[in-house]
Amino acid sequence: MKVGFSEAVEFFKKHWFDTTGLIWALVTGGLALGGLFAAAEATRIVVITSLMTLWVSIFLTWRISKRIPTTKKGKFGFVVSIACDDEIEYRRVREDFTIPLQQQLNASPSGSSFDFIEYHQHIANRVNTANDAEKLRVRSRAHFMIYGRARQRVLDGEEHHVVELDGIVAHAPIENEIIKKQFVQEFSELFPRRVQFSKENDLLAFQFTSAWAGIVVEYIIGIAATVSGDYDFAETYYQDAAAKLDQRDHN
Repeated sequence: MKVGFSEAVEFFKKHWFDTTGLIWALVTGGLALGGLFAAAEATRIVVITSLMTLWVSIFLTWRISKRIPTTKKGKFGFVVSIACDDEIEYRRVREDFTIPLQQQLNASPSGSSFDFIEYHQHIANRVNTANDAEKLRVRSRAHFMIYGRARQRVLDGEEHHVVELDGIVAHAPIENEIIKKQFVQEFSELFPRRVQFSKENDLLAFQFTSAWAGIVVEYIIGIAATVSGDYDFAETYYQDAAAKLDQRDHN
């Protein structure tokens, strides 16, 4: 069965980060290079050397592309990790939720200090528990992480987006148990942990959820800065979050 160029591209886009993608890249590259050398009647040593160089290059590229991205030195690392059912859902979430959230944070008082990191799907799919998320946050040297899943489901005979989100923020240890409990409770109550909406209204719903998450993020960053003793930084984010709330339709 012949495979067209577009099908091959889609296959590699889907499987590149898997071992299957690496094997197919090595095989395809080897066959293509072998065909060129056969036509040029190259010597055996040239063929072997070139094949080894190509295979090593493909393997190193594959390994590098699978690395967990890390926060730039001196920046506030902010990670978004949302696993999606398929490429279409991923593009929708990225365009209507992730990018608006990034733009909102960049427009905040300390926006230039953010290093916004978006995990590729091969990493996001590895996050199944809060412990998984925390391990990756530490590896990325990030201060804040939003993680979760976005799926399409049929509810009451109508297609809906179902988005489940959670968050982690780094902060100094909280010794006061009452404050610690209140911090966790506020995070849980304010953050949009599960939202579902019809595909007919998905653009506005995604953007609303993004704006909602962005304001909560600023508020939570403010709390984390407070318990860490950085009161000026905290006040800046409290004021910005309050200003954004005032600009919204309170309904």
